[in-house]
Amino acid sequence: MSDYYVRRILTDYQVNQIRELLHDNNSCWESGLETFGYTEAHKKIKNNETLSGPREILNQIQDIIWSGIDNDFKFLSMVAPETSDTPITTRTVSGGGYKLHHDNPRNGDFSTTVFLSEPDTYEGGELNLKTFDGSKKIKLPAGYAVTYKSGTPHQVNPVTSGTRYVSVFWTRSMFKNPNIRKLWGDIQTVCRVLEQKHGYVELPVMENIEEVEYNPHFLLGSVLRNIERDFSICNYHE
Repeated sequence: MSDYYVRRILTDYQVNQIRELLHDNNSCWESGLETFGYTEAHKKIKNNETLSGPREILNQIQDIIWSGIDNDFKFLSMVAPETSDTPITTRTVSGGGYKLHHDNPRNGDFSTTVFLSEPDTYEGGELNLKTFDGSKKIKLPAGYAVTYKSGTPHQVNPVTSGTRYVSVFWTRSMFKNPNIRKLWGDIQTVCRVLEQKHGYVELPVMENIEEVEYNPHFLLGSVLRNIERDFSICNYHE
């Protein structure tokens, strides 16, 4: 797997929906330190704000983002998600940023940042990842997202003007073993090709058990279920 995965997940209409919610008069913002810590060291590292309510607005933003992720097949096959946390929406104004850090390993295996501001509306604010090939600065159009392994060192460069809005969430994979995860994802991709290009469906209606031997989608589905049964974090113990 590449260090990171960039793609568009939200339409312009969905981005505008979220923006209206962010600028709603009822929206409440609190210091980003609330989820990080209030020591002097914490204050020197993180300087942004987190959308804290009301619950109705948080739920609407979450639903919009999940509708985009649900249609992102490559994300699903690459990450093999077991669970994802509720997206956290942040804003970073001029002078703010988030110095180099690692995400808490308890958050999950993959981190995703969804950009909600157009790049020309703020200066600075790039997500800076420490990849295999060195530093990678990522500043994407609104509606685009980047997913990367949660152990990746990263920072948000200082915003020098304007306001940066993003939503972030973490995903726990079904599989801790990256080789098993890739195998599962590759089989999912083959199943998708069989469905889209050859007319096979995930749940075929078959008249007798002998037909199982001749339906590749069903056979591959059996392999997927066995991989999940034997290696998923819910069932597998080393």
